[in-house]
Amino acid sequence: MMMAPGLSSSRIPMNVRLFLALTVSLAVSPLIMGRFAQGVGALPPATLFGLIGTELLTGIVIGLLGRVYFFALQTMSNAAAMAIGFGNIPGAPFDDSEPLPAITTMIMMAATAMLFM
Repeated sequence: MMMAPGLSSSRIPMNVRLFLALTVSLAVSPLIMGRFAQGVGALPPATLFGLIGTELLTGIVIGLLGRVYFFALQTMSNAAAMAIGFGNIPGAPFDDSEPLPAITTMIMMAATAMLFM
């Protein structure tokens, strides 16, 4: 969740992101604990830390791939805005701290909404 597009924005306060991560962890833990309590309890600590590291790495890779997709989409929509003549009209920043053209902001907001749908 710390790398996911939309949730990793600097506009979302750190407290909200932390609360969201804890809420999702607590909501999923009863489902996971019932299935994996026996198998995980018998593992040595080194193997357990390896499994935790693998899960963290998998989550980071999935989040980074989403961010790369959104950066590519932002670059393409910036190029489209410049091609149709809206490149010099800065709009309100949606995800970053720098203003983007209005059509780029609209495309990025629609893509973020589609991601969460």
